This record gives sequence, structure tokens and C-alpha cells, in this order.
Amino acid sequence: MSVHLKCIYFWYLENFPYTDVNECDPSGLSAEHQHLAHMCHGDANCTNTKGSYNCGCQDGYYGNGRKCEGDANF
Repeated sequence: MSVHLKCIYFWYLENFPYTDVNECDPSGLSAEHQHLAHMCHGDANCTNTKGSYNCGCQDGYYGNGRKCEGDANF
């Protein structure tokens, strides 16, 4: 990315901030944004990030966060 484009990009970010959608809290999403709800497994923790989210398996489980396997009685 050229220096000129970087300047435009950062100027835009500073002057037109956006509201982050918390994909980790589906109950807080409007009907318009329900399709953005996280896809983390039931045995995973969801962590909201700016513009996205991350899934991580809970202790005693393994996987990619969207699919977790293991035993809670580790």
C-alpha cells in the first residue's frame, strides 16, 4: 500500500468511526444483525474483537473453538 493510500485510510478511520457489533452477545443483536452472531461451540468461549470475534475451547476441551471435544471432568 502506498504512503498516499495509507494516509487516506487512517484519515478515514479517524473521521468516520464505526460501531463494533458484539457477535458474542446474540441477544444484543438486532434482527438486522442476527446473521453476524458467533458460531462458537457450546463448550467454547467467545471473545469479541474489533470487527470480528474469536472462539477458544474451554479448559478440558480441545479444537478450533467452533468444534470442541473433550471431557469437562479432566
